[in-house]
Amino acid sequence: MSILKYIKNLKSFSVIIVPDNTSSGAKSKKITLSKILLLVVTYSILISILGFYLLNISGAGDYILPNSYTRDSKNNLQIEQLNEKILFLANELQVLKSTNQKLKYALALGDSSLIDSLKIDADTLKNIIKLRMKEIFLEFF
Repeated sequence: MSILKYIKNLKSFSVIIVPDNTSSGAKSKKITLSKILLLVVTYSILISILGFYLLNISGAGDYILPNSYTRDSKNNLQIEQLNEKILFLANELQVLKSTNQKLKYALALGDSSLIDSLKIDADTLKNIIKLRMKEIFLEFF
């Protein structure tokens, strides 16, 4: 805990750069805590991004990183198969939905007391009857 208190009490740092040859004098630069934290965070982010791209470009990332973000041909094949199955099921669901709607209207046409229990809009039912009448009329002529 004493280290944390010490760091909190520090407001600024002085960095002294001393050259190898003694002919030139030492340079002093005053740096605040916020500047040091900014430099450390920026440096860490840049090195992380650079390292990630270096590992992925070199191919070593497949062996070092825990999960590869690339899909291989086996996974692509499985994804395509699942996509086809989902499309097939969506089409089947649409067919069932339209068949169910047709059956509701057929029941409503057969028994007028069912119109209220099936909650079918009377205007929609009239439009469907008119369309069916036109279809029947066109079949005969």
